Amino acid sequence: MTGSDRTIASGARVKVLLSTYNGAPFLRELLDSLLTQSYGNVVIDVRDDGSVDDTNRILDEYAARHPTIHTVRGENLGVIGSYFFLLNEAGDDFDFYSFCDHDDIWHPDKIRDAVTRLSSEDSDRPLLYCSRVEFVDEAMNRLGFSPIPRRIGFGNALVENIAIGCTVVVNRKARELILSREPGRMIMHDWWFYLIVSAFGEVIYDEKPNIRYRQHSGNVIGGTPNMAVNVFRRLKVFMQAGKELFMVSDQASEFENRYGPLLDRDGIMLLSRFIGSKKSLLSRFRYSVTMDVWRQSVIDTCMLRVLILLGWY
Repeated sequence: MTGSDRTIASGARVKVLLSTYNGAPFLRELLDSLLTQSYGNVVIDVRDDGSVDDTNRILDEYAARHPTIHTVRGENLGVIGSYFFLLNEAGDDFDFYSFCDHDDIWHPDKIRDAVTRLSSEDSDRPLLYCSRVEFVDEAMNRLGFSPIPRRIGFGNALVENIAIGCTVVVNRKARELILSREPGRMIMHDWWFYLIVSAFGEVIYDEKPNIRYRQHSGNVIGGTPNMAVNVFRRLKVFMQAGKELFMVSDQASEFENRYGPLLDRDGIMLLSRFIGSKKSLLSRFRYSVTMDVWRQSVIDTCMLRVLILLGWY
């Protein structure tokens, strides 16, 4: 560890927020990876969201042995409600707040890398760190890596989430901003965080994969060497997403209701054009040609234009 890393480690306090739900098969591996981080000064808050397996027994066992682990049990709020509860109850006296899933494994330098990157930025601005992940199967065999985003920003956050929740770390200013408004409806909490910080602060993406992101049976991830199969899979995902009751335009409207008055002129214009594009077929056609939102993949952006024409967004 360098001298600058020692300075960071001795000062910045990190709180890890973990929501569990029936995660017993993988929980020990995750907790062991948290406890063997190369970065010190870490406290772990765990909220169980109504598990009926051995999750709470494992949590009690670890909490009894490790004073840095604090646990609480609650009714089933769902993943979004549980993480907002944790973030709200985390307290104001930490510098960074790191989110965690119960079935992943963290590499030893995960927290250190995040804190190092965040500490080099202006702490008076909302900051969000996220990173690439290594996909693995249930036996921890490598399946591949998440794609590296080409362009990050508010226009991307409106239609795509690049901030995988278990990699996300936010600073105190971001936490304050996230909790300053009622969250309302959203697609997922990590996507909501990306929206907020991309609009008002800075998103820091780390190309180094510091998490082994476990894929359970039935999960479909990544791509294949066959381009035609890749395109078919992406189209299938988009068609299913387009038919969801709560769409990206709904999330954008929720964001406008809560954070619209805080946006600068460019943000207001971008958001209003996106939301207003849904008024008619003509407006959708015009917006699909001149849209200022984007997804990371060229193929996905082309599919987004089609979905906008169809009104499935």
